[in-house]
Amino acid sequence: MSYKHLLVAVDATEDRGALLNKAHALAKTFNSRLSVLSVMLPPLVDSLAVDAGMGVPVLSGLAADPSWAVQLRARMHQSLSASCAPLGIAESDIHLVVNHIDHGILDSARDLKADLIVIGHHHHKGWFARLLAHTDQSVIGKATCDVLVMAL
Repeated sequence: MSYKHLLVAVDATEDRGALLNKAHALAKTFNSRLSVLSVMLPPLVDSLAVDAGMGVPVLSGLAADPSWAVQLRARMHQSLSASCAPLGIAESDIHLVVNHIDHGILDSARDLKADLIVIGHHHHKGWFARLLAHTDQSVIGKATCDVLVMAL
């Protein structure tokens, strides 16, 4: 099978480079377009702007400045671009969206007409694992295109 457009979904962990390299190599093998996606959680954006849900400001300076979210998004996009630059991935193929992780991946795959979603499987432990453990399963269960989960 050959794929025309791969969408690789990455996060801000140190594993991002490994997943990008693997997806880039796969795209070269298929002579495919490669789009890179990172998803920012809306609760993170909302709670940082107001409070942590208990009336306690998380970052008090940000609550007074509505431009903080734009600045955070710009910094995240800059970091993502820096990770993609060594691979020659064009800015037009780098996407940052605010959504729930699985919805952001699935909606972006549909909008970009990707025929393969590439995601990484992290081996988190503890409470954080419970938060992220079902992203790959959720994407696999709801995707309308093929999904490749790579161990990181």
